[in-house]
Amino acid sequence: MINYFNDFNNPREFLFIKNDFLKKEIFDHYNSKIKALNWIQDERDSFWNNKISEFIDCSKIHEEIINLINKNFSLFKNNYFVKLSKNEFSSLSSHKKFFAENGQRIIAHYKIGIYFGNFDGGEIVFKDQNFIYKPKPNDCIIFKIHKDYNHYTEQINFGTRYAYQDFLIYTEEPFMP
Repeated sequence: MINYFNDFNNPREFLFIKNDFLKKEIFDHYNSKIKALNWIQDERDSFWNNKISEFIDCSKIHEEIINLINKNFSLFKNNYFVKLSKNEFSSLSSHKKFFAENGQRIIAHYKIGIYFGNFDGGEIVFKDQNFIYKPKPNDCIIFKIHKDYNHYTEQINFGTRYAYQDFLIYTEEPFMP
């Protein structure tokens, strides 16, 4: 595996972690705005009702991600946060929606999470990789969208965990509609 990202610990072949990712002023800027966001109804999955933020300008976060990644990747620029509060957890997240029935990739190659808030717990479990990651505020995790990287989030023990989520698209692969 070629490591397309700079300055990462590489605990697994397609999973990358960077602690203290954002510059302090950028982290503080978004961390202070998160609590005032409007949280929307998710029509696709009732679990995520009032846990997904409205659109927010994340251009400062995007700049930091672009500076980190290889030029062969594009950023999807999803511009939202998700939140889990005390005693909440998420079930297994499957990446089936990123693939057509024939197995052809249709959207993104990697998922990004950057963590905000004041929380304890909320470990991310990659069961098939036998890997558990305990995120801290301002950690960045990037992992391959693949059936082997399906994951879930363990219970939040204290506070609220907010996560900026986005996707990377590898741009050198030919695209055929």
